[in-house]
Amino acid sequence: MKKLFLVGCPRSGTTWLQIILGSHSEIATRRETHLFDGYMASLYNHWQREVYAPHKDGLRVLLDQAEFDTAIRHFCDVVFAKIAASKPGADYILEKTPGHVLHHHTIRRLYPESRFLHLVRDPRAVVASLLAVKKEPWGSWAPADAFQAARIWRNHVAIGHELARDHAACLELRFEDLVATPDAVLDRLYRWLGLDPVTYDTERFSLCHLKQHQGEGEQSDPAREDRGNFFRHGLVNGWATELTRAQIAVVEGICAELIVELGYAPQQVGVIGYAPTQ
Repeated sequence: MKKLFLVGCPRSGTTWLQIILGSHSEIATRRETHLFDGYMASLYNHWQREVYAPHKDGLRVLLDQAEFDTAIRHFCDVVFAKIAASKPGADYILEKTPGHVLHHHTIRRLYPESRFLHLVRDPRAVVASLLAVKKEPWGSWAPADAFQAARIWRNHVAIGHELARDHAACLELRFEDLVATPDAVLDRLYRWLGLDPVTYDTERFSLCHLKQHQGEGEQSDPAREDRGNFFRHGLVNGWATELTRAQIAVVEGICAELIVELGYAPQQVGVIGYAPTQ
């Protein structure tokens, strides 16, 4: 089966898009695995440290890079086979872990034919969501202030944007476009994947519906969510009332070049590359 990795900055709407795509008969998907940014990252970090170790213990005395990669790929294949088994006969395996954008080099080396879908959202909306998550019982991982949150967005999106710009195997979409014209955006996406388009189901994929039914289904179902307030309002411009002027200025300053390049209009005068209309 073909492999599609849905990546981006956390709290950019990747779960929503995963749920939508998972409804297609040719796409099999389960909850995010953290396969590469968690499990494999630990193994590769240990492997790399052995280069500088003063002793000659470890797997490098037994394996070369190609053999190590093969062993890693065998492990990953087991995970992908489990995802594939959730929808026998599907054409694609969709793995959604936003942080995998930081590990695309490893993924592309192990699976050269894989495709990437990079979902981008206005950094101010992402920062507002990250700060809201910090207040939740399950949000200890989230940044504590706008400065840290904006840097997370910039670091993730810069890598994903470069990947989409330089490789035809990566398609970049904006969350705001998906909200405004879902059928048009999904039609483009499905055709890029070589799949028959499916009409967007407004009721089924509304945040209201997802919230009402988030406790249903199997634990591995992306739509199953036991964390309270995981699905927020999904408003495109909700950040305007959630962030202070100072926080907005911080975000726009840190994300200045990308915010303009990706088509978002800064509020603050003097952001690099942005000339407000007269």
